[in-house]
Amino acid sequence: MDDAVFLPNASEANRRFMKLKSHGSVPALTRDATAVSAGNQWLAAWARTQRPGRADDEVEVIPTVVDTARWTPVNPPDDGTVRLLWIGSPTTVRYLADWGAALARLAARHTALELHVIGARLDVPGLRCVSHAWSAASELDLARRCHIGLSPLGDGDWERGKCGLKLLLAMALGLPAVASRAGVHPEIVTSGTDGELVSGDAELEQALERLIVDAEWRTTLGRAARATVEQRYSIRAVAPRLAALLRRASAPG
Repeated sequence: MDDAVFLPNASEANRRFMKLKSHGSVPALTRDATAVSAGNQWLAAWARTQRPGRADDEVEVIPTVVDTARWTPVNPPDDGTVRLLWIGSPTTVRYLADWGAALARLAARHTALELHVIGARLDVPGLRCVSHAWSAASELDLARRCHIGLSPLGDGDWERGKCGLKLLLAMALGLPAVASRAGVHPEIVTSGTDGELVSGDAELEQALERLIVDAEWRTTLGRAARATVEQRYSIRAVAPRLAALLRRASAPG
């Protein structure tokens, strides 16, 4: 995709290096490549427009994967507190902020509710928000203390190009996740089976309410979420497909 599509939403750090970037490189590389690995269906469809008429097997969806040998389920603390998990960055925390009103209403009904934010800072009135600096050393241990994953997302081209890593990390831990019905999320989650997809505050609040009060439902969705990651988004499941694509790309003729 043309990098220029992403410029309005770039982080401040990225903006400092804009002049060093070749903004037309992605379309050119995609057009000239023998084979293209796309992280989701939307990106694959875009890649095919860059060279109409190319063979179907020259563009393949190779999704983001999780190291399921490292990101394994554990039982979070059973201390009466329900911890919501969000992992992201200062650039993407705006999506979580959009859920603030619904989270505040839930906090008013459930005083033991907590929101753990890894990689950014956010305050929600009435809700205990704990912000953690992201680090590779602490991310996993912090995430394992939580009970429900949150994956809010907007619905523009920038968001459609995302590939759902943070959602997949929560699912790999066996956490039930509530995700916006947007972008790649419907490719990953079957709502009501291995997570919940929501549109708008009413659906968000309803989905989280049930997960907060029903530990058995959290367990049911979480186990199914882990199975989805193992079957479709683990290194073991996806690596052979990537290897086959690379073999096709390097074949003579």
